[in-house]
Amino acid sequence: MQCPQNCRAAETCALADIPGIAPAAFFSLLKPRTLIPPHTGVTNIRLVVHIPLVVPEGCCSGWQ
Repeated sequence: MQCPQNCRAAETCALADIPGIAPAAFFSLLKPRTLIPPHTGVTNIRLVVHIPLVVPEGCCSGWQ
């Protein structure tokens, strides 16, 4: 298991079980000052959560 804490967090959620579709988890590498606009998933069965793994000091001063 490469990311045990993330896996444990995902296991606490009520996840859909659809073979080949769900559940699924993704990791993204974002450049500094990247903004993630408000959005929704492809279907209404998905939980979309963004959890930062590494947050440089002072990068979220404008975050609310």
